[in-house]
Amino acid sequence: MVRVSALSGKLLYWTSLRLRGSDFVRRCARGSRQRAWVIQNKQRLLAVAFSLPAMILAGAWIGWMVDQYFEVSPWGVLAGTITGTVAGLIDLVRALDGSDA
Repeated sequence: MVRVSALSGKLLYWTSLRLRGSDFVRRCARGSRQRAWVIQNKQRLLAVAFSLPAMILAGAWIGWMVDQYFEVSPWGVLAGTITGTVAGLIDLVRALDGSDA
């Protein structure tokens, strides 16, 4: 019986804190806003996470194909990797900035 009353006392305490709008409640609300932002932007964040490595690998693969065709061994892969990295970083900045330009 003592445990039940202790639990109900704690419940009343937390309820009163919530009703008063304490700092604890404000911090929880701020955390929930941040979680809500992540949940709303999950698709965009996943696209950002996969697009940069995909562009780097695509640039390296295209560079390797150029190397095979023109027989200029390291330069095609190097140029393709750099081009893919730059394109991926531009895409990353655009995605995180929110612009569609």
